[in-house]
Amino acid sequence: MYTLVEQAVQYPFKCALTGTEVGPFVDTGVNYETATGVYPEARIYIAAAAVAELAQLTGLFGDVHVLAQHEQEIYNRGKIDAVREGLGNDVRRVADSLAAAAVYLLGGVAAVGAHENDPIADPFE
Repeated sequence: MYTLVEQAVQYPFKCALTGTEVGPFVDTGVNYETATGVYPEARIYIAAAAVAELAQLTGLFGDVHVLAQHEQEIYNRGKIDAVREGLGNDVRRVADSLAAAAVYLLGGVAAVGAHENDPIADPFE
């Protein structure tokens, strides 16, 4: 139904929203209609610039900088997820080993969250 045209070739020869006569335009294929009838010689055109502005306003597409930033965030999130997947439970195991080593090296002082009756194993064994 919609077509993109370089110029408005039917009356009123301008954008129905902005009044500009500078194309390109979206030819809606819709004729003007009023209370007194339809005017087949009059066509509703919308300037492509107006369509782009409306799309940006409604969030259909945004500022190029914002889109690039969003794409970078998605890329970074994917890299972080890949690193997490590659490490699996290794991070937790390393953290537990470091905590146990710290407790051992500090002469048996319990780590934060450890219960005072928990035995302290030698992490170097």
